[in-house]
Amino acid sequence: MQVDIQTAVQTAFVLSLIAFVGCLIYGISLIRQGKKILYYHKRQSQISTGWWYLLLSLLMAISAIFLNKQAEPVIYKVFPPSPTMTISPSITMTSTITLTPSITVSPTITLTPEKSYTPQIPNVIMEQFISTIQPGENTAFSSLIFSRKINENNQAITPLTTFQHPVTDIYGAFSYDSMNTGVQWSSVWVRLQDQEVVCYETKPWDASTGGYGYTDCHKGADQWLPGEYDVQIYVGERWISSGKFSITGDLPTATFTKTASHTPSNTPLPTNTPTVTSTRTTTSTRTTTFTPTVSKTPLPSRTPTITRTPKPTETRWPSPTLKN
Repeated sequence: MQVDIQTAVQTAFVLSLIAFVGCLIYGISLIRQGKKILYYHKRQSQISTGWWYLLLSLLMAISAIFLNKQAEPVIYKVFPPSPTMTISPSITMTSTITLTPSITVSPTITLTPEKSYTPQIPNVIMEQFISTIQPGENTAFSSLIFSRKINENNQAITPLTTFQHPVTDIYGAFSYDSMNTGVQWSSVWVRLQDQEVVCYETKPWDASTGGYGYTDCHKGADQWLPGEYDVQIYVGERWISSGKFSITGDLPTATFTKTASHTPSNTPLPTNTPTVTSTRTTTSTRTTTFTPTVSKTPLPSRTPTITRTPKPTETRWPSPTLKN
């Protein structure tokens, strides 16, 4: 360890001050204690020792003054300082050239993802709004957590961010606070690859002002195309929260080809042809049964109408005038 002249002088000055104070206090205490001794010789001996310590403290004071004012110049006369030795460490200032890495500011181009921060509710859904209540300023929704099922407290069971086919039902659970009853809220499920809306719901809020809720989408397994999906929550026209998940795996199309192979069976065709022939035979028999109704038997009934002229008028021949 290297110690320079100035540090050594200051250290000696501090030690001299400590010695001065110590000798002064100790000498005074010896004198006071010596005056209390009853024996003359011991008393004089201790008092004299105390005065020697006072004298020593005076010498320490003088040496401290000398070290503080005159020691360093005297030493420099014997050992002249070499200022050139301290200049060499200043060469380390050249390390400031390390500022060149500031070129890394170029990654600020990553601000382009701001486009995803301002989703807008589709006009088709906005036209279905029926509530005029405005959302509160402190309304807050958490990010969505997705799962295949939820419990009785509207919380996700086994949360997932990636779903493996087959997929039919997906729930998005969230927590909310400071919701106004009756305000219009909407959830929109969008497939990011083609920006197609696969599910949505919009209605006035009928739950409590704070707690847990969910939004769900139920579709056939063949309608969940693989890819990434974004679920957006709106309160009024304001986007307030969202969450993303993805679906992997192939669509389960094989099950539908099996069911289609059963429908073209030829067994129903023979059953259909006999029913057609049977209906035709019944209609033919009905036409033959109606022919007897055309019988002209009522015509002979017209002949008795001739009896209306039984010629009773001929009874008038015996007139009363002949008897005269």
